[in-house]
Amino acid sequence: MARLLAELKRRNVFKVATIYIVVSWLVLQVASTIFPAFEIPMWASRLLVVLLALGFPVALILAWAFDLTPEGIEWESAQGEKHVHTHAWDWVLAVLHCWLSPSDWLWVAKSGSGANPARARWSKPGKSRILRMQ
Repeated sequence: MARLLAELKRRNVFKVATIYIVVSWLVLQVASTIFPAFEIPMWASRLLVVLLALGFPVALILAWAFDLTPEGIEWESAQGEKHVHTHAWDWVLAVLHCWLSPSDWLWVAKSGSGANPARARWSKPGKSRILRMQ
């Protein structure tokens, strides 16, 4: 058990867990303040809590497997060898993170379920995919 705890500490899993919990708490506090002001439905708050809870084990697994260094993203093999990614992969991961962020999915869910098809019109027929409400 002591070896496992030492390995978790060496791989910064405890740091990531602490930071994730603090940032999640901050996001929930901001959401609980902002959501009522923009009349976002209650299910969006519940969805945010669920997404943050589901992201916690993913963050811990990524913290176990990868280490962010000035040289790039490193990961360790089972033999303890370190492999380094270039910073180009950092951009790829950042773009994927932004694409899969919960706020994007909340916007898509809200615009899809809240749009009234009878009142919706295409802004420029055949040229744009932006839906505007009248």
